[in-house]
Amino acid sequence: MYCVSLRYGGLILKSFGDRLKEARELCKFTQKELAIMCDTDEAIIRGYEKGRRSPSKGMMLLLFNALKTPPDFFFQDELSFDPYKDKDVLFSDISNLSSAQYKLVRGFVNNLKEQNDE
Repeated sequence: MYCVSLRYGGLILKSFGDRLKEARELCKFTQKELAIMCDTDEAIIRGYEKGRRSPSKGMMLLLFNALKTPPDFFFQDELSFDPYKDKDVLFSDISNLSSAQYKLVRGFVNNLKEQNDE
């Protein structure tokens, strides 16, 4: 079960940091609590939320899991995927994922497919 429901549409564009803060607050976590769950420092989380820092791919996975929030929530204002142009890069990236990361991506794809069917 996700802490944050997926929302598409609307006119307000939010950055990754804005979405991170929104998800954290909806889950009722402090920056310190989230930092502990992700094995990092509170200042790092604050930097992400303020847009002064960018999380690594590994840290993003920790954040998504700690907040029980799907990745597309964080990037819904930035998604511009062209499957014909980007598929080779995407397939290359997927082939380098661990088994756990692949399962997370697979779940994300299934979630998107279900939304398209609605």
